[in-house]
Amino acid sequence: MWRTGKRGRLEAMRVADGAAQAGARADPAEVARFRDLTAAVRGASDPGDAAVPSFDAMWGGVERKLEAARAPVAVPREAAEAAPGLLARLLGDRPLFVLAPAGAFLVAVVLGLLFWTRPPAPNNQCFVDSYDAGSGSVIIDQDFDDSDRPTVIWFVEEG
Repeated sequence: MWRTGKRGRLEAMRVADGAAQAGARADPAEVARFRDLTAAVRGASDPGDAAVPSFDAMWGGVERKLEAARAPVAVPREAAEAAPGLLARLLGDRPLFVLAPAGAFLVAVVLGLLFWTRPPAPNNQCFVDSYDAGSGSVIIDQDFDDSDRPTVIWFVEEG
């Protein structure tokens, strides 16, 4: 009976590589697949008679491309006159990197101005200095020592 699973595959690999004796514990079909895989890998890694490319020729091509990239490019007069302005040069191909921080700064400035220039909250405290009533009674409940306590004014009509 052949082994299945991970141990069966490991046994088949060992038999295919010649590290173990072919026995009844390794699946012959699995061993054949591993032998084919080993042959394909060795064939791909061993170039045999294939010509090896010249390393100097490769670097010569790289150097020519670098020189071509460094060469100044002549700009037609019409294109030079239509050169982008400062904003277009700042934005370039990355407007998000410029506009996002600028927008965040603008929002912070507006919120700061709104916070520091808001009008003061109204003061709802009152102190009664005098009162004048032609008839009836006026009762005032006012605590001068505790300004948070409300002032209460009653007017009671007589008769």
